[in-house]
Amino acid sequence: MTYSIVARDPATGRLGVAVQSHWFAVGPVVPWAEAGVGAIATQSFADPRYGREGLQLMRSGKSAPEALAALLAAWPRSVPLTVEFQHPSWHVDETFTALRRAGVVLCATELDEATGPDLRLTGPFLYLRLRCTSYDETAIERWAARLVPFLSSGLDAYVFFRHDAAGAAAAYDALLQSPPGAGEDLLLFQAATAHALAGLDAGDPARGSATLEALVSRFPESPYRPAAQLLLRLQDRLAAPSPSVAGAPAAGASLAATGGTDALGELRQTLVDLHRQVDRLVAEAREREAKLRALRDEVEMLKAIDLGPPAEPPH
Repeated sequence: MTYSIVARDPATGRLGVAVQSHWFAVGPVVPWAEAGVGAIATQSFADPRYGREGLQLMRSGKSAPEALAALLAAWPRSVPLTVEFQHPSWHVDETFTALRRAGVVLCATELDEATGPDLRLTGPFLYLRLRCTSYDETAIERWAARLVPFLSSGLDAYVFFRHDAAGAAAAYDALLQSPPGAGEDLLLFQAATAHALAGLDAGDPARGSATLEALVSRFPESPYRPAAQLLLRLQDRLAAPSPSVAGAPAAGASLAATGGTDALGELRQTLVDLHRQVDRLVAEAREREAKLRALRDEVEMLKAIDLGPPAEPPH
């Protein structure tokens, strides 16, 4: 992950820019600043020209929005671009106009301290970062309802929830994108098995537990509920401490301690097979929905055919 920040002290007018990354030598590429001129961070497609040319534009008297507009105009249209503005001073008509002219997408970001951002279509798709600490079902349904008009007009929407160790984001994602033909419980189970498998490989047996718990609590009649409950019990057993007395495992020992690598290997293979079956079920459900959608479109086309008034019967 790479993080960068450009900040200004409103009391003194002093500017600063910083970057943190797991990549080497980001310092000469991402942060750019000049006293009395401005500061720029060229993260993502870290092209040093944007830093040099951006400072040159501001040095020549361009405002920050004018410099941004010039840089966006030079961006290749064939490469999709999304821009996120955290500070409210950027959320003005001048900025939105520059984005629309360049076909650049404005990212809508929701935070705990700033919920319900506006959705402004400035490019060919929507891009959302939903980063509140948690979301309940009502909040997810509210977002789904806000996206429906855009999706119905044929636009794509890219929605990203914040990272979390327990896998709650997968549950949010399943609730948000639940398509007709593939029930929410199936999508939750698909996300949970993927997270549980990844957690097993990473030594994190509790991964995906939030998604499993959501399935168990919300869908008491789901055919996937017994399997979800079993996975939760196995996760609890794997995560349990394994103390020993005089070298013998205690009654609450973990599966890893009592069953050894053979049991873990068998569990992993079972999860792999289970996840493959769930993936197949989801793919089949989506294929059925696509066929139904195509059939509905054909029916609408038939309705639109104008055959003219009925012919007069012969006398």
